[in-house]
Amino acid sequence: MTAELIARLREHDILHRLLQKNAPSQPSIGPVFGDSVNLPDFYYVDSGNGNDGNDGRDPAFPLATIDAAINKCTASQGDIILVQPGHSETLTAAIELDVIGVQVIGVGEGNLRPQITLAADDNGIEISAANCRVENIYFNERTTTPTGNNGYIDVSAANAKILNCHFDCGAEDLDSITLALNADSCEIGGNRWVTTADGPDSAIRIEAIIDLLHVHHNIIDGGTAANGFDEGSIVSGSVHTNCIVEYNTFHALVSGFGLTFTAAATGVIQYNVFALGTLGSMLDPGSCMCIQNFEQDAVDESGILVPSVNPAGTVGGGAHGAINDITTDGMHGKLGTDTEMSDRSIWDMLEGDGFNSWPAGAAYANDVSIAEVLAYIQDGVRRGTGTVNPADVSLYDLIGGTKGHPAWPTAAAYTNDVSLMEVVGYIQDQIRPPAGDHIPGYGIRVSKTDVNVQATTDDIFTITGLVMVTLMIGEVTAAFDGTIGNFSLRIKTSNEPLCAATSVTSDLVDTLYMLTGQPNAPLNGGIAPTPHVAGPSAEHDSTVDRSPAQSPMLLGNASGSEIVEMLLSAADAATGALTLTCYYIPLEASASVVAA
Repeated sequence: MTAELIARLREHDILHRLLQKNAPSQPSIGPVFGDSVNLPDFYYVDSGNGNDGNDGRDPAFPLATIDAAINKCTASQGDIILVQPGHSETLTAAIELDVIGVQVIGVGEGNLRPQITLAADDNGIEISAANCRVENIYFNERTTTPTGNNGYIDVSAANAKILNCHFDCGAEDLDSITLALNADSCEIGGNRWVTTADGPDSAIRIEAIIDLLHVHHNIIDGGTAANGFDEGSIVSGSVHTNCIVEYNTFHALVSGFGLTFTAAATGVIQYNVFALGTLGSMLDPGSCMCIQNFEQDAVDESGILVPSVNPAGTVGGGAHGAINDITTDGMHGKLGTDTEMSDRSIWDMLEGDGFNSWPAGAAYANDVSIAEVLAYIQDGVRRGTGTVNPADVSLYDLIGGTKGHPAWPTAAAYTNDVSLMEVVGYIQDQIRPPAGDHIPGYGIRVSKTDVNVQATTDDIFTITGLVMVTLMIGEVTAAFDGTIGNFSLRIKTSNEPLCAATSVTSDLVDTLYMLTGQPNAPLNGGIAPTPHVAGPSAEHDSTVDRSPAQSPMLLGNASGSEIVEMLLSAADAATGALTLTCYYIPLEASASVVAA
């Protein structure tokens, strides 16, 4: 009921009471007013300012309870009870809405609406008189668990309306609205349910055979996977008939159906949305017709029609003609005759059951099918001669598979009559030697993981032939003690330094060292070594100005081998440990670096 209509009825109510009050003293208006005026009476209820001893006809002197207001109403007069914002009632017994045509209307929005809390093993409001309405009331969670299907509102009379109410359903709630025998032509619309705890069984339960139920524009939210209605949002245990359920939103149906009717229930279920449940299990319509209902169980996806479209339809289609086996041949792309294609469609051939019988492969030409050409291509890319490319090795195996080629050919530079595989092998041999751990840009990596820092000297690497050392680094793997002295590297036979002596006393685990490539520069270019970070400065010492921070070194000789040796001014006395790693590029076919 709109605010404008309420205001107009309020004006009529005031005029009605003025006529009643003044008629005895103004006989001349008696015939005009008479005794047959049957306008609705208004009663006001406000728990904060009311008293059940008031007449309730003036908002300044309201009643305290809804039940007291009902008791003052006149049957079949359309009396209206306006329950004021902020009103609150805790019920220990049901409110009996047992006067025909009475409307109980809450005033206010959100949680300022009149609120009712049910604290009894009973119904909240029992509508037992016809043509009654409950509108815009906020029902809180029950505080007492009912022993039976007692709801917040129980309807057992015709033409009841339950509109724009809010139901919070908690652990003590079972059913919110129950529809008993004689609840024909009941309208339930614009309401919202929110579950706040695990426990509720249903939002609306149809308990008896009723006719012409209309449920529309409701939001029934089961909340979470734990709190969803245990039996369904709307459930029916009886054969109700000619219902209309439309434009409702059902959410969080994880505990059962959003809507489940008995098998013989009839009516129309249309334009509803079911979300967060099990696909195919959110709607059980009984024997109702279903039009444009959608379900979905995932985000970022559109809904799916439920139930599915009737596949047996043979009429309809409007300007497109009847939907039947003949028209679907064209609509779905069915090709050929039953003999050629075994009643298969384009989808079958592209993605479904496939061809009934593939043709033999043939090179493309006039009057050659796509299937023949595909078979021809497959034969060409999958099988070779059976020797060079074995019959069970495919092009995918060679390019991207895990099987690969069972026998790579000897590498060869490209020229006439040389295969792609031979050239690929040749390129690999040029950019990465067959042995060693190769790092792009730095060459082959070799490490000495057990450098003996408990002695003052140790052989680190053996260099054969001429190599270019692109990088040499060290890492402390067990902390040095306070007795270890200065560290340096040199060529063992010639005593030529690779770096200046650098203090490593008490260096911690993960301390990093880097050779700069200048024999007179200490490790890290003179920057004190630290854990996790190593990088030389731009200037290594006062005699070398702005040299490159790190540069490669040429080591070894073309006619023999050399040893890189570590020197310590004093050995580690405990359990210190060091790993040294060299990255190099061979400059001769036989050149190599190995851990000594």
